[in-house]
Amino acid sequence: DTDSDANTLAESVANGASAEITASATDADGTTNTVTYAITAQSCSGAFAIGSSSGAITVADTSAIDYESGTTCTITVRATSADGSTSDTTFTVTITDVDDVAPTFTSSASVTIAENVRNAVDLTVTDSDSSSAPTYTLSGTDSALFEVNSGTLRFVASAGQNYESMTCASNPCALTVTATDAGGNAATQAVTVTITDVDDVAPTFTSSASVTIAENVQNAVDLTVTDSDSSAAPTYTLSGTDSALFEVNSGTLRFVASAGQNYESMTCASNPCALTVTATDAGGNAATQAVTVTITDVDEFNVGSVSDSDSDANTLAESVANGASAEITAFASDPDGTTNTVTYAITAQSCS
Repeated sequence: DTDSDANTLAESVANGASAEITASATDADGTTNTVTYAITAQSCSGAFAIGSSSGAITVADTSAIDYESGTTCTITVRATSADGSTSDTTFTVTITDVDDVAPTFTSSASVTIAENVRNAVDLTVTDSDSSSAPTYTLSGTDSALFEVNSGTLRFVASAGQNYESMTCASNPCALTVTATDAGGNAATQAVTVTITDVDDVAPTFTSSASVTIAENVQNAVDLTVTDSDSSAAPTYTLSGTDSALFEVNSGTLRFVASAGQNYESMTCASNPCALTVTATDAGGNAATQAVTVTITDVDEFNVGSVSDSDSDANTLAESVANGASAEITAFASDPDGTTNTVTYAITAQSCS
């Protein structure tokens, strides 16, 4: 080899570049001593060519030179003299690595996380040419909602996505992640992030908070709620002033006593009865409603017998003056709480 440079090539060497080898052989005869050169074998198939008269070896196919496939290439050169004699020599070319391999994603392209969670996925790649972390860039439909922080793909908003009011174009969220290594080699991955619902919304009461029922009725109101995160019936609990007098049975708020409240002898602190109903769903989210139950009177009694509330004897002199008391005061009562005013009239008398 008459080329004094080291037999070293970068794997990215261009076609036509010198392999830093110039084969040289001589024939000491005075005549028939012209020497020509040919490559008879090479470990990196088709990678090199040789000038038949110059012996200069050049790169013929750079794609056959790959550090990841082999760190050296051997070239066997035959020198042939005009007299037919030959001589073979094998040269070794050292191949140096160039960062020419793009990263390969190893993290999942399809991710599922709960609503209100920020971090989506830890991005990971393999790169046979680089051990340093790549640079990540984002593009695509929902990319503006995401960022990469210390290798983690996450939402910009710390609360992530609310399942009930998504800001992604649809569910799953979609974007493209590009990983670029130090050599400028890039790989892309289309990533989808599916958001799952979490029961984080409290029920909302739809039943009336102000109820009116007749006395002696047990059931007050059928409790109803809406809950965008749950279709199951909530659990009801009672508190407040008159709560001990009530219970919830199969979703109905009712008095514990089957006879309800007697208008004439209420056991509630006042009329209307007052309590607070709490509805708690399966996720532990709770809503409260202040409920009043007004009790109305029912006409359940008739006026009682007429009696004389004047204690004097019912005795008059025949000369009694007009307007004088007859020593009789008629009295009767109606035990109903309302519609109980009593009026009086004489319907018959023997002294016409």
